[in-house]
Amino acid sequence: FEVGRDHLPAEEGGGPARPRIGPDPQVVQLAGLALDRAADRHRREDDRRRLVRVARERDVMAAGVTDGVVVLDAAGRCTAVNPAAAELLGRPAEQLRGRSFHATVHHSRPDGTPLAAGASPIQLALRDGEVHRVRGDVLWTGDDRPVTVDYTSSPIRDGDEVTGAVVVLRRCARSGSRPAGEHLLSVREREILAGLAEGRTGPELARQLHISPTTLQTHLRNAIAKLGATGRTHAVVLALARGEITTP
Repeated sequence: FEVGRDHLPAEEGGGPARPRIGPDPQVVQLAGLALDRAADRHRREDDRRRLVRVARERDVMAAGVTDGVVVLDAAGRCTAVNPAAAELLGRPAEQLRGRSFHATVHHSRPDGTPLAAGASPIQLALRDGEVHRVRGDVLWTGDDRPVTVDYTSSPIRDGDEVTGAVVVLRRCARSGSRPAGEHLLSVREREILAGLAEGRTGPELARQLHISPTTLQTHLRNAIAKLGATGRTHAVVLALARGEITTP
């Protein structure tokens, strides 16, 4: 008698019993128990990973009391946002959780042109598993205002696998959400940028403001440096976005 084989009744006429090939009930039962145990192990491992992730996010939130902290999953979606990050980004934490960090707050460059996810150092940490530190980049608030920040994007690992990233945000000293009525730029700097926004040339503005072209250029360079801009056009865009100047 062989495992997995039983016997049919003998042939009519008294011939020998014919063997029938089929699953042995004991073997089937043992296989089922083995599969159940394997499934239990996987569930326990998944539970363990979830608990580790929750504990890690809790520790990250506690450590980042003053800095903004955002935890991303492997797809770049926000899974945890501390109050400092929500305030910095001008969005309630629940509006960020579950959404793509890049598409929500890092979608454009400082001049307003689109920024591809592949060009974002924050997203790069998810792909290459390296720590990326950036100074003076721009994120976008809930009301589409740019805010200049320094940030560090650090990968989260589970063994050799990158399962997410922790992004620590800190407002640049030159960046601006300022009290109402208070300006980053001086009155003269704002006058010059407002004139440029209206399409006036440098010599025209110098004559209108009764200053020399050299003095005008000095004020303009100061404004560009304070705003963290790359040039006069960029400075005008940032000054408009931050409410430093208005157009008629």
